[in-house]
Amino acid sequence: MLPRKRFFLIRHGESEANLQGIASGHVDTPLTAQGRLQAETARNILKCIADKPIYIVHSALSRARDTATIINTDMGLPMHEIASLNERHFGDWQGLPWKDVRQWRDEGQTPQNGESRDDFYARAHAGTKAALAHRDGTALIVTHGGVFNALWEYLNMGKVSAHNCALYEISPQGETGWIFTLHEAA
Repeated sequence: MLPRKRFFLIRHGESEANLQGIASGHVDTPLTAQGRLQAETARNILKCIADKPIYIVHSALSRARDTATIINTDMGLPMHEIASLNERHFGDWQGLPWKDVRQWRDEGQTPQNGESRDDFYARAHAGTKAALAHRDGTALIVTHGGVFNALWEYLNMGKVSAHNCALYEISPQGETGWIFTLHEAA
């Protein structure tokens, strides 16, 4: 079970692999200029939120780390890296067109030399739990689209379209439920 505490969740800014339409998975791919602007927009959105996060946790991949660093420019919050928040390891599918990888993934296939869906979801859940247990207070977790999917399923919140730098606030509701709010620029 996840700790019953409020947190923020954001997907990294646009990466070179996103722009090229290829699956990167564990391959490190830098942010584009647009991805950096997206992170700056997210930083400005966070400035307008009254009850801000007090620490940031990000995956070990540079696209998430760099997004977190840009967001943290004015806040100066402690940052912590958790590799289990990395995107799914797509093995031999890494570098292939995302449209093909998405189809194979949705069909339930497991990539050769990569992670199964179940193994990835278990890792993503453990990473999220570790991020929330890292310290008291509200966290901002900077991660990847696949981790969003794993978390949304775990929290029984249906499907989400985790666009680059879409900032979600997730709060416990009642004893077992969760609600989320999407924060967008005005």
